[in-house]
Amino acid sequence: MNLKTFVSVTSAMSLVASIAWTATATPARAGQGGDNGDRGFGDSRGHDADQDQDQDHDGGHHGRKPRVVMISLDGAKPDFIQKFIEEGVLPRDGGLARLSRRGAVALQNVTASPSLTAVSHIAIATGSTAVHNDIPSNTFEPIVGPISGSISGFAAPIGGYSENPLGPSPHPTAVPLWVQLRQQGKKVVTATWPGGDGADISINKTVVQPAQPTRITDFTVPFGAFGGIGAQGFSLSRGDFTADPSIVAALQAAGHFSFSPVLVTSAPIETFSCSAAATATCTNASTLDVKYSIRVAAIDTTNDRKVNYDTLVFFDANRGITAGPFHAPSTGPAYVKFGGENAPVLL
Repeated sequence: MNLKTFVSVTSAMSLVASIAWTATATPARAGQGGDNGDRGFGDSRGHDADQDQDQDHDGGHHGRKPRVVMISLDGAKPDFIQKFIEEGVLPRDGGLARLSRRGAVALQNVTASPSLTAVSHIAIATGSTAVHNDIPSNTFEPIVGPISGSISGFAAPIGGYSENPLGPSPHPTAVPLWVQLRQQGKKVVTATWPGGDGADISINKTVVQPAQPTRITDFTVPFGAFGGIGAQGFSLSRGDFTADPSIVAALQAAGHFSFSPVLVTSAPIETFSCSAAATATCTNASTLDVKYSIRVAAIDTTNDRKVNYDTLVFFDANRGITAGPFHAPSTGPAYVKFGGENAPVLL
């Protein structure tokens, strides 16, 4: 029996929406003078460019509030992206090519030092370097912490903290842009952007930076690898799966059928718990009040009289597989088909 292996990759693309400035139809090219400012990466002179301009006109001049999306491609040098678009590795009419034509593109960056993910993204969010925002590395030892311990730059207090007595700083030396935006009535969304995680930050079991207002946005997808649960991969084989009639019935009730016997992981691939409190993070332990237990079902959606499992269904065993509707941000079970796009799972 051939049970295909699926790999889910967490994108390093991070985004912040609803920033205070407005993107125009003619892109601003950072690091470049006014000449050829609307060229973008690749050819922008075809039907796609005209369509983009029409969409900009329809969306940008008919009373809609301006929206700005900021995207960081972690570790992707601008010349790499341009090269890949010109060579066709990235489609010339794809998302990055369109963004390069219609948005503001940094062709040359002044990199923070050290050029690490947490350091760079906190610098972008605050407009200050590690000297002021207090995030010097992806992992570092806090001054007041034990010599044998360390703290993640993704879950460290932004703008410093008070050492004696240990606690929040009365005068933080850096504040993320989203704090000022929300104070001005703007709505801000962050997705996997370090610092925008809604978490209370503690050192030696003492809160040194409460989530409000520094780490709160209107809606966020936390940087999961450092939001209390470590990111991990899974390698599953036929031996990890077994039959489960209750899952078969649930899948059929949800409108999903299999042309081969449905197989389900006999044990959860991951268990964790979260607090019902809005600002809490999660833990791999079962110590918090909201429990999750993730199982995986394998189904065969191809009616070719062959046993070839092409779809994995990720679901929370505590809630089971249901047809929905699901209330945002919850997505319900994730159906991941071989050769298709990764499906998000929001619980």
